[in-house]
Amino acid sequence: MGGDGTAKAKKKQKVIRSDCGSDGDPSGDGRRADDLSSVKKKKKKKKRHRGEEGASAIDGFAKRKKKKRRGGEESANACDSLAMSSPARYFPFEYQHVLAPMVGASELAFRLLCRKYGATLAYTPMMSAKQFVKEASEADLGGHRTVANANICDFQTIPEDRPLVCHFSANDPQDFVSAAKLVEPVCDAIDLNLGCPQRTAYLGHFGSYLLGNEDRQLVVNIVKAATGAVGIPIFVKIRLLDTVEETADLCRQLREAGASLVAIHARYRASWERTGPGARDGPAHLDQVKIIKSHFPDFPIISNGNVRTWDDVVQNQKLTACDGVMSAEGLLNNPALFLPRLGDEADLEIKLPNLSSLSHGEAKTDENVSRRIRKLRKKLREIDALEKKVAQDESTWTQSS
Repeated sequence: MGGDGTAKAKKKQKVIRSDCGSDGDPSGDGRRADDLSSVKKKKKKKKRHRGEEGASAIDGFAKRKKKKRRGGEESANACDSLAMSSPARYFPFEYQHVLAPMVGASELAFRLLCRKYGATLAYTPMMSAKQFVKEASEADLGGHRTVANANICDFQTIPEDRPLVCHFSANDPQDFVSAAKLVEPVCDAIDLNLGCPQRTAYLGHFGSYLLGNEDRQLVVNIVKAATGAVGIPIFVKIRLLDTVEETADLCRQLREAGASLVAIHARYRASWERTGPGARDGPAHLDQVKIIKSHFPDFPIISNGNVRTWDDVVQNQKLTACDGVMSAEGLLNNPALFLPRLGDEADLEIKLPNLSSLSHGEAKTDENVSRRIRKLRKKLREIDALEKKVAQDESTWTQSS
């Protein structure tokens, strides 16, 4: 994920490793914890006066579900009482062990492989909402040709590929809403990318380059629009801002806009110059995630960063107290990273059921279909190579122990 394949693998590693931050200042000391208490007080004061439009993430999601069941409009007070329950109850799927979105990696075949070895939730690679809508309009959807198998922006999925989060970049509310409506029938949540640090994101003005104060209202409007347009949760994946207080305030604003979950990549947002707090190297600042999570006990937060082994997964969860742990490179290096979560069951042979076909009915013998078949065969070869690597690593580990 050999010569040509090796070159592609190195390129892929380069792409994913580019999503790193600087050493920075972890800023997990008591001073910042004290400072953050003022953020919490402001939040409580604002929450008492907010109306239905500013309801929290879980409030909003529970509200939509309640409206559908009763066919009428529910009050904000009723939704506030629902938010006191465990947030996990509002998601009909597990989200503790998560495959991160990775361009050129977290496509269908790799998602299925990671699910086979313990991942409970998977994200698609980042897709441009605007481009997705454009390609969908040209895809001649209908009949057996659906958004799940039409290869729109290389997106493919099957019924066994669940729960699934479709991960989009966007800088326009209507683009994001239109893309969300298209994929709503084939996924379990839709995620807004606010973490991409690449220079293409700077040029296109999306990803982590939307995290500045000048774009905050735009981000809020995107989340609000999507929350009101679809009946599944809206997630947001972010990076750390310059201070822990700023990141906490961003999480509060996203929650009030209607986000049901925030995933925090615990490295700083990027800058075009690649200097200062936006530089890419260095460990993730999980102590900041811990502080943020402590101020949002009833709001789902996923921690992302510093996960290469199962021990890292366990320590990340213990340190941050987050609701889930997300991994990118760790799973790329070892798709069975989450396998130990199965305990004694991990010793058993793990099998997937016979997988559904990507397309149904008579296959078209045009050039596009042939190209998709070649790509699928390549993915299957990649899966076979990865499974052999996992078996070899397990054999080596058994012999050493």
